[in-house]
Amino acid sequence: MKTEFNGCKSFDCINLANPDLSIYKRNNQLGFDSYQCLECGAFTPVLDNNSMLTLYNQISQSKNAIQAPYCPNCAKKTRTQAYGTTKSGSPRRRCCQCAHIFSLLNPATLSLKLQSMLDAITNGKTPSLLHHHLGLNSKVFYTRLTQLSQLLEHVTQLLVTDIVQTENPLILHTKTNTVMLRSGSARQSGLKCWGLSTVDCKLGFQILNSDNLLLDNSHSKDLYQLNNVEPKHKESHSSFSSVEMTYKKIFSRHKFDDIAYAYQSETKTKEGVILRPVYVAHAHYLLLNTLISENKKFQLLLEHESFLRGSSITNFEKRVKQNQCDLYYLYASPSTPDYSNQINRKNIGWWNETWEKFTQQCQNKHWDITLCNLTNGPHPNLNSIRLDWHADFEQHFTQWLPISKQRVLSHKVYMQWHHIFTYIYNVMYCDKRKNALLKLNIDFKSIESLVGFVNYKHVSSTDADKLCNLDKQTESVCLNNSVVPCSKHF
Repeated sequence: MKTEFNGCKSFDCINLANPDLSIYKRNNQLGFDSYQCLECGAFTPVLDNNSMLTLYNQISQSKNAIQAPYCPNCAKKTRTQAYGTTKSGSPRRRCCQCAHIFSLLNPATLSLKLQSMLDAITNGKTPSLLHHHLGLNSKVFYTRLTQLSQLLEHVTQLLVTDIVQTENPLILHTKTNTVMLRSGSARQSGLKCWGLSTVDCKLGFQILNSDNLLLDNSHSKDLYQLNNVEPKHKESHSSFSSVEMTYKKIFSRHKFDDIAYAYQSETKTKEGVILRPVYVAHAHYLLLNTLISENKKFQLLLEHESFLRGSSITNFEKRVKQNQCDLYYLYASPSTPDYSNQINRKNIGWWNETWEKFTQQCQNKHWDITLCNLTNGPHPNLNSIRLDWHADFEQHFTQWLPISKQRVLSHKVYMQWHHIFTYIYNVMYCDKRKNALLKLNIDFKSIESLVGFVNYKHVSSTDADKLCNLDKQTESVCLNNSVVPCSKHF
């Protein structure tokens, strides 16, 4: 896994993402601490690797709060053997490598706790009504909310892993967003987080969502320090004009990757610290890189933002060099049919990047497209995809959890609701997505079925009931070992 995020970010440079800092010159020539590539001359602002990796680990762990039910002694996938059940009915496994016994999730116990909550949500109860509807005291309610969000988020990650491997062609789309939450301090006007979301463009699966709140207060390097908000340019008639205005906005910054999205009164919270947005961009793409198998080819459409290009090309560097990943800037707005098939081109910006403007039918809608090919890849096939999945998700989410309700939530509780709705949206909101999931034979409204899916998913690839032969000495060790549950939360 990548651990050095400093380095050249120029696509056509031999030093692209080279982690050897000795080949760069560190200086302050542009008014900020940077590394200059001696090959192509490009400057990249210095980043703190420790903060980056801490945020990455935090996001990764939140996606898998249920510890993978592998052998806790080996802490990795090993061959295992069925080993009965506990008194409460939890399936047990025995590790063929070290003879350790551990238990999986208990379908019956979790169903008893969480099924009524999931039933209420799938039957239309919104977050504001759910607590009263269930009649639970606050401690029990929020404990179960935590458990449900962790289970559904874990299932979502398993489903997403399957989707990104089987979708062909795989075209992903990343957009930025902000959310205003409760800060927990009377002196603050709220907590404004900056985040990224990536979706599958064909079916609209929510693949990955991340934001820039770091819960570990001890890692306080490179916090967000700006105290203003960049103006949002209104869409002009010419999309090339929009591109030019974005470039001007980027070049007006103190450094290219320092976007101003909030005032300081909106960035203080008792839950953690707010990092500069560039950090969550790197963490987001580093995690996305781990979700996609090594040999999978894909295309990634990006919002026009320089550090999104820099962070994505850095973390997908090997794939880009092997022609397995192509990156594009994208502007898209609804349009009417244009049968001229005319493509206008213009070189824009400091890097003289080539932009194309055309009208395209994407599934059943027409769009004005402005596209910049960042890695010299083939033109993406836009006919079979939708470009408004992000807006579709946001529309449904804000209907389910209105912005006025979001503002009074802590970051922790907001993320729990977001995890739950992401699951509901992925498996229940679109017939095409539901049809794509039919092959899994899962009852997505049943806790017992979901727990069975989680257990089977982790065991099936390592199962070796017929191959696991332990000698008598190992058997003795095995019988003396204690049973370890797969997660402290369940």
